Amino acid sequence: MNTTNSPTWRDYADQLTEQQIAFITAYENSHRDADMLDYAISHAKQNRHDREHFGHIPTPDTPIRISAWEPADDDNTLGPWLRTYDLRDWIIDLPGEPERANRADITLAGTQHDDGRIERWVIVEAHAVRMTGQKARELAAVLLEAVNALDKLG
Repeated sequence: MNTTNSPTWRDYADQLTEQQIAFITAYENSHRDADMLDYAISHAKQNRHDREHFGHIPTPDTPIRISAWEPADDDNTLGPWLRTYDLRDWIIDLPGEPERANRADITLAGTQHDDGRIERWVIVEAHAVRMTGQKARELAAVLLEAVNALDKLG
């Protein structure tokens, strides 16, 4: 616990997830202390809300990232609610122009609804690039791996 009169984000660490602590730790040297404190307070409050309202709903699968619960419709805070999550990432380096992100990002992801229902999908993010046959086969192999992982989840 902080022994000074000014609180820091570390005063809220016991209320944060490992992912949130890792984020703050990675950025605390390049951001203002007040910004890190605001981030910690905001996320601690959201975590408390999620535990109180959705703690009875088990975490889906084994996510590498999971969002906070949020209204499915921005205009309706009464519900229904959902959270998104990512299960696995693949990155394929692609040829292209140096100023662009020359890669394809493939993510196995899902949405969990407040009624327990789960939807899963594969996300592909890539800029339009010309690929050699070898790179196209590499991308196809990773997509097939992602789809097989999706199928195993049911």
